[in-house]
Amino acid sequence: YILYKSKELERNETSRWKYWSWLTFLKWTIGYGYHLYYSIFHIFGLLMVGSSFMYKTWRKKFICDCIRYSQSARCKVFYHKIYPVFGCVFYSLDMMIPFFKLDKRHYDLEVHGIVKYYFYFHRLWGSIVITIFLAGLSGLISR
Repeated sequence: YILYKSKELERNETSRWKYWSWLTFLKWTIGYGYHLYYSIFHIFGLLMVGSSFMYKTWRKKFICDCIRYSQSARCKVFYHKIYPVFGCVFYSLDMMIPFFKLDKRHYDLEVHGIVKYYFYFHRLWGSIVITIFLAGLSGLISR
């Protein structure tokens, strides 16, 4: 508790905005390395929001499975039997993890509209939070 409060005092008293921004980022993502479970909240939040976006998109039939031919791509709409509801959770998880792919077919899906741009943010923020979590877990980000 004392070490956390000392980091908080350091953040409040710094005059350099870059250092203040870095400490604020660490505070909200891993609690300066003392509360790694903050990043778990970020990860589960992203997973829930991404899954709900994907589910609503799937229900409105805005997902296309692109089948690559020699020069062109043809889209066919996914239906209930082809893409189960639980697949939305795995799609969201797969888009969030930066180091490996759970299912190659997830990367062949085309999502349209605002959901496409949400998943750009989803992938970026998920990669950052998971990397910071692993760095905090391993001790690379010192307490």
